[in-house]
Amino acid sequence: MSAVVELRAEYDLIRTMMGVLSRMCDLMESGEAVDTEQLDQMLDFIVVFVDKCHHRKEEEVFFPRVVAMGLREPAVIDAFVYQHDLFKEYISELRADVREREKGGDWPQHRFIEVARDYISQLTEHSEAEEDELFAVAGSNLSEDENGRLTDEFERLEREEVGEGEHERYRELASRLAEMFPPGGARGMKES
Repeated sequence: MSAVVELRAEYDLIRTMMGVLSRMCDLMESGEAVDTEQLDQMLDFIVVFVDKCHHRKEEEVFFPRVVAMGLREPAVIDAFVYQHDLFKEYISELRADVREREKGGDWPQHRFIEVARDYISQLTEHSEAEEDELFAVAGSNLSEDENGRLTDEFERLEREEVGEGEHERYRELASRLAEMFPPGGARGMKES
């Protein structure tokens, strides 16, 4: 699999999970409960898969290569990295809200939903911009050797930062949560 195809596949998985998060928000708004464990799993996915895995692959491996090849100016890349930093702020707020829920009693559900919806919107726009402005250009300009080097670096980073086999665990989590929280559909609460 080429480096760009890998990044696109990760964004497909991320979009699936953003659909799940959106459905969770819909249910909470309509008065239905969403288990804290499921919210924790969603936040774990966002923290580990999105931030530690996907965004780090981009920042530490892919973006520098795009700049070195002269495919994009550093200022364009800096804007994407800045957005990654903003996403960390959203994540911090979401985690704080869920910690409040875990303590029992009232929790800022309305704020959680508002922050989650904004995060979903911003991340979706960000992913589309990266695909249009970076992936499309890089995909057609990376040689087989460059692709191999990028892919090897992606694997190394993933192994060191996320752990062996964790990528597949997150795919399974996404599949399980997507069944439980289908976008626009009935909630099928199957336990795995």
